[in-house]
Amino acid sequence: MELIKTMVLLLLSVFLSLSTISCTQDKPQSQPDPNQNNIKQTIGQKDNSREINPKHDKIKPEHNEIKKDNSNQDKTIQNKVYVYYFHGNFRCPTCRKIERYSKEAVEQYFKKEIDDNKLVFKAINYEEKENEHFAKDYQLYTRSLVISLVKGKKETEWKNLEEIWTHVVDKQKFHEYVKEEVSSYLKELK
Repeated sequence: MELIKTMVLLLLSVFLSLSTISCTQDKPQSQPDPNQNNIKQTIGQKDNSREINPKHDKIKPEHNEIKKDNSNQDKTIQNKVYVYYFHGNFRCPTCRKIERYSKEAVEQYFKKEIDDNKLVFKAINYEEKENEHFAKDYQLYTRSLVISLVKGKKETEWKNLEEIWTHVVDKQKFHEYVKEEVSSYLKELK
């Protein structure tokens, strides 16, 4: 029985590796800094923040953006958490599943925060000209789910949720992982 489990896990890891490779073959990307895995990224030198690119709130909306439009509210950037799913022009089935699971988790666990405009989910094609800066901003090398904390007009920290590739085979674990990570950023809004 243990041999069967080992074989299944080995086949699964090969499948995920091939899936990741097929997603990155359409455009060569730089490799990530191995010292930066699974670490929240703080921004800037002196005050650990940077002015956010005004394009953050002006990204071309896509069909799957979750954001409540409160027309009577001030349209300036306020304290909020952004959950970005970055994809390219080519989208394999696994990439589409990651986007779907990410969106489902955010909608399921954070409806109040979305309604209060404290949380925004956006799927972004980082290969489009107006979005290319995200690849450098977030050190993207493949399709990624990134959480960004913005206070005032400054992005103070962000994290690439790299474990999504491991959890994509188990929807419940994927949802729990996203829920836990997004919750930790929402706590920092207070």
